Amino acid sequence: MNMGVRSPNFLSRSGPYTRAGWPWSNVWSTNIFAGVWTACGVSMSDATRASSRSLWHRRGCGKCGGSTSASLTKARFALELLGLKNVTYEECNIEDSGSEVAPYDLCLCLGLLYHLENPVLSLRKISSITGEVCIIETQVVDEVEGSVEWGARAWTRPYQGILALLDESGEFYNHNSETGASPIAACPSPKALEFMLQQAGFRRTEIVDPPADAYEQHRRAKRLVCIANK
Repeated sequence: MNMGVRSPNFLSRSGPYTRAGWPWSNVWSTNIFAGVWTACGVSMSDATRASSRSLWHRRGCGKCGGSTSASLTKARFALELLGLKNVTYEECNIEDSGSEVAPYDLCLCLGLLYHLENPVLSLRKISSITGEVCIIETQVVDEVEGSVEWGARAWTRPYQGILALLDESGEFYNHNSETGASPIAACPSPKALEFMLQQAGFRRTEIVDPPADAYEQHRRAKRLVCIANK
């Protein structure tokens, strides 16, 4: 798994999410992964007990090309070798995906959100296909507190977190597979992530404290894992 994400810990019912008192179902009958090449490991690790579907977000100017990504080809080859019939992979732009996908009990969105130019729309799309729980792992920017005048000096609105706009043009136009589907990346602060999730239809969110042996960015709060419940 990339970026220190360990799917067995995330998927375990004896892990930190259960200890935090989250209302898990006894069985995840279906799950979906909205992400990139890490989808292979996540879906296969859960395939023995659930019907898994992965929406493989097209990266690095992928909307301009028609070829299947190397990662997607490898994942499908691995499924064939293992004889797994209850896992499917699809390549798409998550921002363009429709709500025709049936809700899945568990949705994993790992290492994707901070590469997107429209995280609000993307989280609404993800919410529409999540039946119970969504786990989001993402890079975050430092929090900024404050307020803005809103039409007149006497009227102000407090910040609900921030989105930092980043330029991934160099990687994008060089077809780097580690960039988003456009040169613009909007990376959220922790407060912004929770606010967007709530506006997308998740009634409860919780940022999970990383374990002692977590990836160094998680330990320094430069990346985080957030659980959102419908």
